[in-house]
Amino acid sequence: MFPLYDAITYPDGGLKTNTVDLSKFLVDIMNGLSGKSVLLTQKSFQTMFSPQISIQNPPQEIKLENRNKGILWNLHANGTIGHDGDDPGVSAFIVFNPSTGLGGLFLCNKYLMMDILHSTC
Repeated sequence: MFPLYDAITYPDGGLKTNTVDLSKFLVDIMNGLSGKSVLLTQKSFQTMFSPQISIQNPPQEIKLENRNKGILWNLHANGTIGHDGDDPGVSAFIVFNPSTGLGGLFLCNKYLMMDILHSTC
């Protein structure tokens, strides 16, 4: 168990939230591609969810068979879009599939191995 702490890398993982508020964010993100977001324009969402890594010329050691990267989002080959993160003692996942209209989030007070979870997404 870890005591309450703040990380020096605050901007990349210091968001403190709860499932109720994060689920409201997820609903708005899911509505974004259809132009129904109150946060950003439809064009902003299209840009954010566009692949950023060239399939023809990817950086070394980047494998694009399972996922590409949008702006702050993972773009999985099965159509799922998500973001994940972890720090000592915590893990968080937010995912949705624009084709099915389904999404979910997972917050945990334990570090989980990302590779295990990504292989099942």
